[in-house]
Amino acid sequence: MRQPDSPETRSSPGLPQTAEPADRPSLWHSGLGSIRGRMRAAIVVFALIMLLISLTAQWHVDQSADTGALAPNDRLELRQILFKIGSDLWSAETSLQGYLLNPGAEGRDATQAALTEIQKDIDALSAINWTEATSRRERTLTEMREELDSLQQQITKVMAIRVDASKLYPALSELIAQTLPLTMEFRDYSGQAMQDSLDHWELSGQPEIYRRFGEARYHWVVISGNFRAYIMAHLGILVGDTPSNLKQLRALISDSLNTVNVELVKLNELSRRGQLQLVQDDALVNMVRILRDWRQFFLHADSIYTARDWRSDVPLLRDEVGPRFHRLWRSTEMLQADLEQMSEHKADAMTSVSDRLSRIIWMITAAVIGLTLLGYGIFERAVRRPIRDVAQALKDESLGQGTSTLRKTDMVETRDLIEAFDYMRQQVASRQQRLESILHNAAEGILTFDDRGQIETSNPAAQRLFGWDTLPSSGLYIQEILAPRQEQDAEEYIFTLRQLQFDGLTGKTGEITAVHSKGWVFPLSIKISPVQLRDRRLYTALVEDISERRALMAHLRAAAEHDGLTGLHNRNYFTHELERVVERVNRSNQHCALLYIDLDNFKYINDTLGHAAGDRLLIETSEILGNRVRGGDLLCRLGGDEFTVLLYDTRPEEIQAITESFRSALAEHHFWYGAEQLDMSCSIGAAMIHAGTRTAEEVLSRADFACHMAKRQGRNCVHVFEDRDVANVAMISQDMGWSRRIRDAIENDRFVLVIQPIQETRHRSVTLHEVLVRIRDDVGGTIMPSGFLPVAERFGLAAEIDRWVIQHSIVALAAIRRHEPHWRFAINLSGASLGDKDLANMIRQKLEASDLEPSALTFEITETMAIADIDKAERLLSQIKEIGCATALDDFGSGMSSFAYLRDLPVDYVKIDGRFVSKMAHDPVDEAMVRAMNDIAHALGKQTVAEYVENEAILTKLVDLQVDFLQGYHIGRPVPLTVPKTPRHSNEPLQPRLH
Repeated sequence: MRQPDSPETRSSPGLPQTAEPADRPSLWHSGLGSIRGRMRAAIVVFALIMLLISLTAQWHVDQSADTGALAPNDRLELRQILFKIGSDLWSAETSLQGYLLNPGAEGRDATQAALTEIQKDIDALSAINWTEATSRRERTLTEMREELDSLQQQITKVMAIRVDASKLYPALSELIAQTLPLTMEFRDYSGQAMQDSLDHWELSGQPEIYRRFGEARYHWVVISGNFRAYIMAHLGILVGDTPSNLKQLRALISDSLNTVNVELVKLNELSRRGQLQLVQDDALVNMVRILRDWRQFFLHADSIYTARDWRSDVPLLRDEVGPRFHRLWRSTEMLQADLEQMSEHKADAMTSVSDRLSRIIWMITAAVIGLTLLGYGIFERAVRRPIRDVAQALKDESLGQGTSTLRKTDMVETRDLIEAFDYMRQQVASRQQRLESILHNAAEGILTFDDRGQIETSNPAAQRLFGWDTLPSSGLYIQEILAPRQEQDAEEYIFTLRQLQFDGLTGKTGEITAVHSKGWVFPLSIKISPVQLRDRRLYTALVEDISERRALMAHLRAAAEHDGLTGLHNRNYFTHELERVVERVNRSNQHCALLYIDLDNFKYINDTLGHAAGDRLLIETSEILGNRVRGGDLLCRLGGDEFTVLLYDTRPEEIQAITESFRSALAEHHFWYGAEQLDMSCSIGAAMIHAGTRTAEEVLSRADFACHMAKRQGRNCVHVFEDRDVANVAMISQDMGWSRRIRDAIENDRFVLVIQPIQETRHRSVTLHEVLVRIRDDVGGTIMPSGFLPVAERFGLAAEIDRWVIQHSIVALAAIRRHEPHWRFAINLSGASLGDKDLANMIRQKLEASDLEPSALTFEITETMAIADIDKAERLLSQIKEIGCATALDDFGSGMSSFAYLRDLPVDYVKIDGRFVSKMAHDPVDEAMVRAMNDIAHALGKQTVAEYVENEAILTKLVDLQVDFLQGYHIGRPVPLTVPKTPRHSNEPLQPRLH
């Protein structure tokens, strides 16, 4: 095995090897000639001393531990157990009090659990061996066990009494048994007397007798009610201050008894006069008896309930449960006092040990100080002085003053340090040469200058950049390379650079205009970085000529502002220029005009002859318009077949003729593409720009509206915006406001889904529902589709509404089908969705995410939409059917070529146009049309749905024609869709609920 290198043969990588002196002393060979060897020896000596001191301290600690009465872990465990006993006692008392206030299984179980924990705590105390006061501790624990057993028995009795009203209130049953029959007898006798009085009403005195018996009966009822409240107050049922309630009720009962007694006394006087009948005399005698007996029972009951032990659980709580809890608390506190006394004895022993350890620490301190002084002496002679000599040599080398002579040393580390210094000097010289080569060949210019801006050094690239042969002997300042009076002087970077505030520019790249030594100027990129050299702060600047980069940016900017096909300025440039024109007109009070040009037959040419022909048409149009505009006017292509012309300094009375000249220039041109010749025409809207114009958007909207009016006049026309058109522009602005409301409804879920049932004709069952959409307005009402869908189609928001409806319908139907697995939804798609290439993929993802079967959805498109773009319609319907969803053709029969396209469209359902269905009951022609559409659809294997079923007569005819499905107000009106939130019984039908 290879032995590790010894200090004598090891050296730093790349350093020259030195021969070992032959006369090196034997101390070197023993390993003490190196810092590491001597450090090892010092560590061994120090370790032996510390080991001896530690053994001595351990002996004293062991002696102290033997005098301890209890291990620290056991003492800590005892404190925890005693604390837990106190906590469990508190829990038991609290739980018992809660049970007494509100009896229940929870309070009972909590009390029993706390008592069980106390028993476990006492057992845990017994398991720990105490070395002091053993007999007293055992006696205390035995007493605690006995007290706990007795306490459990008494608490069990109390709990049993608390839940049994007859045991808790022993006088209650007797009181009720005695007073209730008397109450009923009194009411019966008084009723008999009053009835007898009615029977003899014509006799003298009977009205008064009837009134006296009635008053006695009424006050007896009051006594009964107050007596029941009196009992409830004793039971704690009444809310409020119980003593106050009892005192008040007792007074009320007493007053009522006295009132009844007064009435009976007056009746007795009437009896002595002979005015009472036989039944009335008998009733009076019994009522007097009942009053006397009832008063005695009440006084007896009141004496019972006012007694100290009127509840049977009170003596147990006072004499048995409470004292036992108190004795357990006292025993626990006594054990805690014993434990604290033991801890004090242990503390005294530890104090003695700490005194002895203090003396040992002073011995350690003395040893450490001695060894430190010895180590410092060795460090000073063998380490610090040689390192100081090497540091001075490094300083001399950095100042170019040559290397000081280094004294010889027998320390391996110091010798290695000297050799490393020699090697470093060689490497520094080599790196300096490489750095100079890099600076000399760098492609970027590099300047070094001081905090005054005076340039000290420059590389060849910088000299070539500025045309310098060498730097002037008088010095050149950074400010002198800046071109005078730059337009960018107002910019922060140029200003800071001229003010010599270089620290504010560090790390930032700026662009300035620099001056060449021969006088010309050029754009320059500059980036400044600080360099700190001792007490001097220098700066380096990377400089680069960016002329080519700026030229490229100018080219890209021009490309961004021009149309790639026609070379005209594009919409972006036009928008900014229009804003500038509006601002300029408002300042100078000039008149300008905007022409909005839209080609009339561009879509036809583009669709019939192809996109190449359309591009050629746009190029020729731009050339014709370009030849017509003045040199100072601006011609732009907004996009598609829309162009604009900004006319500067134009009088209002000339705008009509100018606009007409542009129209005629295009109308007189014949477009040739191959052998095809086509006429060109356009619709032009014009709007004046004057001092009252507020914004560029206002001008563009007016010109756009004027172009729209020109198209309404029959195309190939012009229209100049006039004051009477303001109202119509306001209507367009209202549409734009609607577009914002629609976007808000999409983003904030303000749409509301409603569903209309579609009934199967054969079984008259409803499992399919058409999903419709509404908007919830700010006051809680709903806006019908006719109020916002036309605006959504004009502003390109219809496809986003379709996506919102699809996503929310899938989520709702997935939740509904958990209760009604046969439910299905039919969702309408707008014409904008036909061109949505990602729609089918979105539907598939949402179905997978909600775990909804694709067959539960049917997607409808109108016949007009399908015929307008048959290719896109076929593609989208095919993609939907591939997912597994059904498809339907809505409003079938509204187009003249309905039957021709029906064969090729991949649809499962055909919805017959409601215009025919609604009149078929009294119009034979409409009935024949419905019959023909139904028969042809069935012949092609498609099912039919009749819309606008408004009455029973229409329904009967549709059933006779064997139409498959029915939809209309007679079947069911649209209602808001509500998703069920709670499980229902399996045989309970799901019905849409109104909000």
